[in-house]
Amino acid sequence: MKEQELKVGFLNYFSKWWVGGITYFKNLFIAMATTESPRMIPFIMPPADENGDCLLPYATIFPDADYPADPENPPTAADYHMDMLSHLNGNQVVEGRDGIAWIADFQHLHLPEMFDDKEIAFRNNSFHTLIAQNRIVCLSSYDAMEDFKKYAPESAYKARCLHFVSIPEPDIYDLSAAEAGKIRSKRNLPERFFYVPNQFWKHKNHIAVLKAISILKQSGISVHVVFSGNTMDARFPHYFEELEAFCRDARIEENIHVLGLIPLREVYFLMRNCVALINPSKFEGWSSSVEEAKSIGKTMILSNLNVHYEQMPPHGFYFPCDDPEWLADLMKRAWQELPSAPDLAMEAEAQRRLPERIREFGRDFQTIVLDAIANKTAAETQVQKQTQVTIVTQVRDLVTSGRQQSFIDTLESVASQVDVSVEHIIVDGGSSDATPEFLQPLVEKYHCKLIFEATHGVYEAMNRGLIQAQGKYIAFLNCDAHFTAGDFLKTSVAALEKGNFDFSYAPVQKLGASGRVLDHTHANPDEAGCFVEMPFELASMLVSRQALHHVAGFNDTLQFSGAYDLVLRLILAGKTGIRIPATGVAVEVGDCTQENADALQRECGLIYARHYGKLGCALTPRDGETIYREKHLPKKLAEILRPYCAHTFAAGRPELSPPPEVVKVAEVERLPQISVILPLPHSAHFLEERIDSIVRQKFTDFEVIVPMAALSENNEALLRAWAKKDPRVHLCRGSGNFWNSGIAKARGKYIYFAVSDQSMAPDCLDHMAAALERHPECSICDTRLQLIDQQNRPVENIQANDRYFGQLSYPADREHIRMAPYDFLQAVCGKKVYASLCQLMIRRDLFAATGEFPEDAGLCADYLWSMYATFYASVVYLPEKLALWRVDSNFPDNEWDFNEINCCVQHVLPRLPEGAVKTDACSLATLLDFKSMLLRIKSPISRFKKLVICAKVMKKYPKKSIQLAKLMVKFHCQHQPRSSSNRANNAMIAKRMQKYQHLIREGMLAAYTTRQETLVHNNSNN
Repeated sequence: MKEQELKVGFLNYFSKWWVGGITYFKNLFIAMATTESPRMIPFIMPPADENGDCLLPYATIFPDADYPADPENPPTAADYHMDMLSHLNGNQVVEGRDGIAWIADFQHLHLPEMFDDKEIAFRNNSFHTLIAQNRIVCLSSYDAMEDFKKYAPESAYKARCLHFVSIPEPDIYDLSAAEAGKIRSKRNLPERFFYVPNQFWKHKNHIAVLKAISILKQSGISVHVVFSGNTMDARFPHYFEELEAFCRDARIEENIHVLGLIPLREVYFLMRNCVALINPSKFEGWSSSVEEAKSIGKTMILSNLNVHYEQMPPHGFYFPCDDPEWLADLMKRAWQELPSAPDLAMEAEAQRRLPERIREFGRDFQTIVLDAIANKTAAETQVQKQTQVTIVTQVRDLVTSGRQQSFIDTLESVASQVDVSVEHIIVDGGSSDATPEFLQPLVEKYHCKLIFEATHGVYEAMNRGLIQAQGKYIAFLNCDAHFTAGDFLKTSVAALEKGNFDFSYAPVQKLGASGRVLDHTHANPDEAGCFVEMPFELASMLVSRQALHHVAGFNDTLQFSGAYDLVLRLILAGKTGIRIPATGVAVEVGDCTQENADALQRECGLIYARHYGKLGCALTPRDGETIYREKHLPKKLAEILRPYCAHTFAAGRPELSPPPEVVKVAEVERLPQISVILPLPHSAHFLEERIDSIVRQKFTDFEVIVPMAALSENNEALLRAWAKKDPRVHLCRGSGNFWNSGIAKARGKYIYFAVSDQSMAPDCLDHMAAALERHPECSICDTRLQLIDQQNRPVENIQANDRYFGQLSYPADREHIRMAPYDFLQAVCGKKVYASLCQLMIRRDLFAATGEFPEDAGLCADYLWSMYATFYASVVYLPEKLALWRVDSNFPDNEWDFNEINCCVQHVLPRLPEGAVKTDACSLATLLDFKSMLLRIKSPISRFKKLVICAKVMKKYPKKSIQLAKLMVKFHCQHQPRSSSNRANNAMIAKRMQKYQHLIREGMLAAYTTRQETLVHNNSNN
């Protein structure tokens, strides 16, 4: 190897169909040219054919005559006279363990349905061979690196991450009006458009964009979307035809503009002039289109893939890849608010950042090549590197601000650290006063490294220091902070090493302007606090360099909240932290102007919307500002985030459990929000229609559990076909009660019973789950039923409605809450509150309190359970007709069989807790007698007579035996309709009712007191 020069060879496997690959290597070769000491020279071999011609300006072509052509002896780097062969893929296995393998992604692990068995086997074999035969495995993202560590844990030390950067030609900004007009005319472009520059491969998820266009068009908004890329998917050759058919059926053909493969120059023209770039992909190793848009400065709408968040474009908005409605909403906002033209300010900022990003790309690859040449393992690399901790200190205009002494205190505190090797990097972000002259002697005295580069903010300056850092751990200690304990770094490193944590944090002293200690922060984050504000001071943190690179460092487009944004991304990326109990850092407290406070609120609103949107919470920046201002998370979001907090801070907060090795974030994310149970007794009429109503649900975070009974061959085939194409569907053989079989397998927070011959509106699950989220005090959501006949026609027959719903005693036309045991009392008094389970959504944990459906109750099992459950569970009611219930055309009379009521009452009452209602034979008989008397009284003055009867009953039996009777009295007194035809009778009723009000109040109070005591008792036992 010549001194200061590295020859790096790349085998020519370029294809004209793989446009992204050719562009990738062009960008890599340009980045290699920026490296120094040693300089890297790329070579292409064997001889380039026409597919590699476009790379000629950027790499040296290996001569034909020097190519070793013996197929029995695969070539090595020495055969090519190269210092290293790089980016070897599954088709280029090179003997001698002297190459750098390149695995772009592990898509077949995440989307196996996109591959046949033969291709999966080929990928696995070639990947394992590559890993075994090469010294280094290069991956395009830390997301892919996490997959690699699970895929080949024994070779994890070989993994290196190389984030590539897209490098546009400088003249893309200099298109003349004539050339721009020519492109528009040639491609027949609309005036305003979105742009999707993805190949038409199935996992690229174009269908989500097409559905979003259709949704917008139905709402009266007509948008245009331009697509470019190869229209042929080798795995799914009919995919493009399917997309065309969808466009025809949805009548959106005029909104779609497909250009096919186009020159890169035109790609950048479309990016610059679109409203926003869209990447809806279901999987990416590292998205080229995102990098291209980052490099030119363009707003992006992206699917919420981990890798898209890792790429962290400054102007990115995210949506769940399977939620076209969410995408439609983002497109609508962009269409209404953004221009269809280049944003010159964003472009200027992107151009300013690009040279340093290219140099970083080249330096990272240079490090990988040098590691491979030296044949370093991860352990050897760590031994050879003497630096344990890098301290990064950002400064600017110290002299003007009078911060010289504070800076010297910072230097002294770093120098005082014992038993730990420290590298101290000072980053001057562009001082305009005498700060550089002030720094020079101090840098020499304290052996610091000085970087003097103009930056646009604190976080960009700290990122510059991060790029140069050599330590395993990084700390960010600015001139307003200093270490107060000489062993702080030693203690922190020891804790990090012992538990293999990603970062540490500690309490700090807060100092006033005179150095007086004002306060101590305790650095004790909890589930709520860490997701609404910074849980500790940045100055107290040590973070592993690998973790910082994983989350791409600071978001330097932020001015005030970059540190908090970093901590949030570490938590949501599954990183773990350890609390250092002793205070070892002091931080001076500065003044915060109202202007700065307002800007901080706006920034936090943006980062909440960005990061929590990834978790499926549709927040706007304004919603985020409300969270920041009120320091309170919505309940649904708090429940989603709690496991992340427990995972990250388990070591520092021992009361949070389970520990990190038990809680796996990926497992938490896989739990569905709703379990839809589709019980199939011995018939399954209208099954296909029922399945369709489930598939059409706008809410998609659910699983379907099908406990199957004896089915017809056609229906079983239908279910198995459904389960095969939808991984959310789980078939099982039911035993005993099929409702209970489904409950036993349910994992969702909520349960919905989708009876096979009934149906529901598309927004049924969405509205019912949202209602339960709004009302955590309720365990059941009840929605209004629409009766339909056998031909799906609405039934408005009054007799039918009375038959199935009775004369309900609550307002059916508005949302309300019915506190327990209100619905229980209605059921006991002969009101058929629920006609079908399909009108209910139930919290799964309610079954732990009530038990499952009674096995010996036959067809009444569902009603018996709901009667018993509503003694404890409050109900939120929705007036919308979200569930559809099919009824027979021959309606029986509207009297519910009294014997059926008595059967249910006798079945339920013995199950109620002792003390709630006395259940001896005497009180039960009294209750049934009382019930029968109430039903027999039909006259207008019946309410008064009922009160008289109740009074007699109450005198005859002990107080505990008649608590339920008292409640029934109140129920009838409050809710029986009055007759307007007999004013005298009504007045007499009102007068005599006052006599019994104290009795009614006493009964209600006793019942509620007993219920609360019962719940407390049950909870203490649990």
